[in-house]
Amino acid sequence: MFNELLKGLDFTMGEDTINYMINEIKWLIPFYIQLAMDKIQDIYDEENLIAIYNKSVDIAIKRMIEENYKFSSWHERLKVYKNDDYKFIIELLNIISITRAKMMTYNEVHDLAVKYNLEEIYKDLLDTLIDDGYINNDEEGKLYTFTSPILRM
Repeated sequence: MFNELLKGLDFTMGEDTINYMINEIKWLIPFYIQLAMDKIQDIYDEENLIAIYNKSVDIAIKRMIEENYKFSSWHERLKVYKNDDYKFIIELLNIISITRAKMMTYNEVHDLAVKYNLEEIYKDLLDTLIDDGYINNDEEGKLYTFTSPILRM
């Protein structure tokens, strides 16, 4: 996809920079890739660059995050949940996004569910967050992290 997008642009990106960008984006959905490439195009236009390197990728991702209105739909989708369901989800996502480890263990998620008296349904809420691309869990299902570091930020 990167190579196809680059065909229509005036600048170049080496394989190392493309790999760096892939590593920074992590969750490689077209929305993130196209948004990042759009920001890189802006940087190219502003600075009259011939080639794009890692520093420009960092700047592009920072701009993506600062223009968070592009991510408002992710928050809007959560508003279908009400009361304690919503509070649980928001607190879970906030904890994962700001903790040093950027993750929560299964036991921590369970404890949070107990706080909101959601022991019966919290697994369904977790499954929905996973299916909708907010969070993921490791192979053993014991650690929860954001699917996308961009969305986390």
